Amino acid sequence: MSSKIIPFPSHARPRLVPDKRPASQKANSPLDLSFPTRQVTFKRSFLLPGMDTPHAPGTFEVVETREPLDVMWEAYRVTRQILLSGNGSLEAHDVTLADLDAALARDLSHHT
Repeated sequence: MSSKIIPFPSHARPRLVPDKRPASQKANSPLDLSFPTRQVTFKRSFLLPGMDTPHAPGTFEVVETREPLDVMWEAYRVTRQILLSGNGSLEAHDVTLADLDAALARDLSHHT
């Protein structure tokens, strides 16, 4: 997994604008490879596979993309990235759905 650091002014707040089209239009269009974003909230510091240090709690965007595979039938490779902000930068960190769900479950278990 890789991460990309994208610097932005400290006063700017990174925000993705969700696609307002109906899901049926998005899912069936081979040219539109991005899915709507999903937000996740961590109440405690968390660590995902591939991260060196825990990240501060907060609400973060998770972006899914799908890339068509070069095969005879319709097939896609789905990837997810969580957008982590802090210290004047935005980091897109690759994450699997299983790892994200496990981290959210650990975060929830500390609050019960």
